[in-house]
Amino acid sequence: MIEVAGAGHFELIDPRSSAWPVVKEAVLELVKGNAMTHKFQSWDSVPLEP
Repeated sequence: MIEVAGAGHFELIDPRSSAWPVVKEAVLELVKGNAMTHKFQSWDSVPLEP
């Protein structure tokens, strides 16, 4: 599970939100069959701004 700090329910499904890049990357990694844990030491460090 990935927590996107400051994101509510609708931000996670809105492609215009600042949380969308995190959601998109997670989905693409799952489709490719890769785990995302190798990309970031902490999800707190994931940038939310485009």
